[in-house]
Amino acid sequence: MHHLFPLNLKPKSNILTVTLSRGDIDLPVIDCKLKERGFYVTHLLNPVDHFFSDSIDPYDTIFINFAFKADWAIQSTRSVGAHNRIFLGRFYMEHSCVVFTSFGSPYHLRMFNGLPNYINVHSSSLQSQESVVQAWFGESSMNVQSPVSNLYRSL
Repeated sequence: MHHLFPLNLKPKSNILTVTLSRGDIDLPVIDCKLKERGFYVTHLLNPVDHFFSDSIDPYDTIFINFAFKADWAIQSTRSVGAHNRIFLGRFYMEHSCVVFTSFGSPYHLRMFNGLPNYINVHSSSLQSQESVVQAWFGESSMNVQSPVSNLYRSL
């Protein structure tokens, strides 16, 4: 398992959560569960600022959450859109604690194969959101095998 997990954050840590999705799909349980743990949480939905990396200094931890669902024969399950501009500054190489999680689509592992960590969650359901917060903090286990056979990657 990657050295980042389980997360061991100080009480009252300043956290930024970012949801990247198509439309207005969001992951509200994550922020609620982090706040219940005593963290200060700021949330962004689909930021498109390519200067994103200039605004991350105040945050102890950043959670980047992909929430793309499969739409039958209509749209891609991959992160497509202006929000991908946030990756231009390579903030995840400069910041000490960035967690990447994909809800419902394992294919981002291929698209963003240079990320320092990547967690697949099978859906964006309320239960999945709650479970991944537990997994981030070591309260439930994570499997290191991708659900897509040719996308294996060890954390």
